[in-house]
Amino acid sequence: MKDIIARFENDVIIEFNEENSELFEKIEDFALRNPQLMLLCMEKGIKVIKSRDFAGVLRLNDGRAIEIYPRLGKSVTEAKGLLGRMVSAYLDMPFEKNTAELLDSEESSFMEYFAAVFIREFSKIMKSGMLSGYTSIEENTNSMQGSILFSENIRRNLAHRERLYVRHDVFTPDRAENRLIKTAAVVLLKLVDSHKNQQELKKIIIQLDEVKICDNVERDFAACINTRNAKKYTAVLNICRMVLQRNSSGYFGKYVTNAVFFSMQEIFEVYISKLAKAAREGKVVKALSKAGYLCRERKFFPLNPTISLYESDGSIYCVGNAKWQHIASANEINPDDIAKLYAAAEMTASDTAVMIFPSYGSIPDVELVFDFGRNVNLIIEFADFSEGSEVAEFICEVDEENEGISEYEGYGEIEDGEFVAVVGKQMAEPMEFPVEEKEKIPEVTAEPETAEIAKAPEKKRIKIVKRKR
Repeated sequence: MKDIIARFENDVIIEFNEENSELFEKIEDFALRNPQLMLLCMEKGIKVIKSRDFAGVLRLNDGRAIEIYPRLGKSVTEAKGLLGRMVSAYLDMPFEKNTAELLDSEESSFMEYFAAVFIREFSKIMKSGMLSGYTSIEENTNSMQGSILFSENIRRNLAHRERLYVRHDVFTPDRAENRLIKTAAVVLLKLVDSHKNQQELKKIIIQLDEVKICDNVERDFAACINTRNAKKYTAVLNICRMVLQRNSSGYFGKYVTNAVFFSMQEIFEVYISKLAKAAREGKVVKALSKAGYLCRERKFFPLNPTISLYESDGSIYCVGNAKWQHIASANEINPDDIAKLYAAAEMTASDTAVMIFPSYGSIPDVELVFDFGRNVNLIIEFADFSEGSEVAEFICEVDEENEGISEYEGYGEIEDGEFVAVVGKQMAEPMEFPVEEKEKIPEVTAEPETAEIAKAPEKKRIKIVKRKR
């Protein structure tokens, strides 16, 4: 088992001393190249490296790994399980408790869980049949296949009349989805330590022997076709996005082999919005919607609340923002966040605004009333991630028998400024959100020159001009 250094966000990852100077130099190089993830500073005269509001895994070239977890839970193991649940919701993947047991081990890496999900989802694809497609190939061959490329054939085979340069189509599994899976398997192989996961990933690479490694990840993701037959690829491709796009998203270092990190602010926003959507069955909940601009004329300073709750008539009656900040009292809240939320409530004419912060353990909510010509109730809520709470136990599982229905358990609806725990089902039908009516431009059609031309078929509309002698 390789060394794993597990820390919480905003904690000291390592401090410099003579014994760990080599390891410190490697992490320092990564921190200087990626200041958004780690901070190099001095504490009590000692040089230290601290993590920021990011969670993820950093793998060094000597095999050691640095794992950063959100400041939730009594232990790193508990925080690891919560992060796995939040990232699963963020990636639109089912969180299965059988596989989630990997997150309960102190020795296992955070990536072991997602590697296990990756392997499980790929095995489902293989059982139902891997997608293949036709691709065009050009080659110099001794047999006639497809069509001859004459110019290239003359150039290449002038002295070899027995050969033909042809272009033909081949039915092959070498398509974008399978290339991404094979590439992700190669990367995951470097991120996991479990012997079982390593063996299964090697089997996947062997099974995809006819498939090439991606030479352009973004192009292959753009080429993925969203069809009914390709739906079985959804979960595994989401893990591919996590591994490949975040691994190549600018996190690099001289002594680093792989780095996968998530912004806790982004994850928390998505997690809270999914909780609200899961609770409000049949109601309209819009996530990260545009509420307008503080400066409408120039379109400066956009307001995008995390959640917007709609009435049946299309009006917004509540807006909410999720802020990843650990606070003990209302005095620690940034006034700019409150002002921005209040501005969103004013722009949408909402009566209620909710500010949501994470917590571990119950913290009393705070209710404030702003009266600047119109009363706005602003509630400061705390999403409780303690063990057994609705927030911590939220899951999103796909019902395979009834395709298109997702079951949600957990934390939910805003009622009088409080969240209510519910269990329900949300149909996967697209919700109709209010759309601004645009001015309809009347269609202008050109009038025909004569009625005879209009009646005549298009191919007979020939203008005859007589030449003057």
